Amino acid sequence: MRTQIGAAIGDAARSVSEVAADHDVSWPTAHRAFIAHAEELLVEPQPTAVLGIDETRRGKPRWERCTQTQRWVRVDPWDTGFVDLAGDQGLLGQREGRTGATVIDWLCERGTEFRDAVEFVAIDPAAVYACAVS
Repeated sequence: MRTQIGAAIGDAARSVSEVAADHDVSWPTAHRAFIAHAEELLVEPQPTAVLGIDETRRGKPRWERCTQTQRWVRVDPWDTGFVDLAGDQGLLGQREGRTGATVIDWLCERGTEFRDAVEFVAIDPAAVYACAVS
């Protein structure tokens, strides 16, 4: 049943709440089944000759109070996506943030074989990405 619940959420793109209700289980139970299902499918990306890097905004900027300083800080939610532009892997990974450190950390986690295979990188005119790639 756990496998069916995970597949219903991940493969059929149904919401956790909907699948939990259909199977008469709690939301946390259905969510754990989905996480287990996703972890079986998510694999380390294969090296690619052409790597695409671009950012995506997640929602609107907002103000939040910092729990440590109690000051108001502006939160501007961005993710950086990494895609295979030479093959058929599609989205290779995604990280929170749009900084050079975001790119460097993701590339370092892939290993030397992955980095050595990259011949070209396609980016928009983002100086932080260009700096990180070089």
